Amino acid sequence: MLRIGYLGVLTHNKGIHIIAAAARKLPDPGLITITIAGTGDSNYQAELAEDFRGLPVTFAGWVASQDFFQTIDILIVPSIWRNHLARLH
Repeated sequence: MLRIGYLGVLTHNKGIHIIAAAARKLPDPGLITITIAGTGDSNYQAELAEDFRGLPVTFAGWVASQDFFQTIDILIVPSIWRNHLARLH
């Protein structure tokens, strides 16, 4: 079992929904567990609950980072970043 985690603020620009989309593309999402740790925008949190429906996910709320890192194998940082340098021609 591969333990995947996200730790941070729960806002759209952090791209947490991308984790759900990627997990759905796995041949067997049952071979992973996903832990989402953090707090943030309540509307986005409701969207995440829907995005992750049926996947092996736990929403842990706020946790201390040193405790969280001991519970995962891989930390995912899926932030959505707009490349401002591309506009500097």
